[in-house]
Amino acid sequence: MASQEEGTLSALKSWQGTLMRRLLSTLFLMVATGAVAQAPVIAGPGMVSCAEFAEAYRRNPGPTEIQFFAWAQGYMSATNEPMRVRNEPTRNLIGIPTASQKQRLRAFCDQRPLANFYQAVRNLYESLPENPPKSN
Repeated sequence: MASQEEGTLSALKSWQGTLMRRLLSTLFLMVATGAVAQAPVIAGPGMVSCAEFAEAYRRNPGPTEIQFFAWAQGYMSATNEPMRVRNEPTRNLIGIPTASQKQRLRAFCDQRPLANFYQAVRNLYESLPENPPKSN
């Protein structure tokens, strides 16, 4: 029994050492390349590659689509809001049926697996019909 516990403890220490080396190496690379100095502008599902989105969708389509499309709607709404405040044309976020919007996101990612999901969303956003600015 003691031998088994020693083996488990040894394996745990080895795993912790490997993890620590990987974390330190990653941190060093981030500092060396300046990655730490810049805060991300986009976070969440938008930063996932299209290939990763497609794989997650293949494994579990319902929850994946709900999560990613909710993020997409938030991104598009946040893109519209400053334009609305400046009384500039916005995009009609319901100008294309929801099912078609979801299909367009999947198609973009299928065709560009190395792109990030936010690029698919940006492409969709730019294809939506414009809303004219409100007249005063």
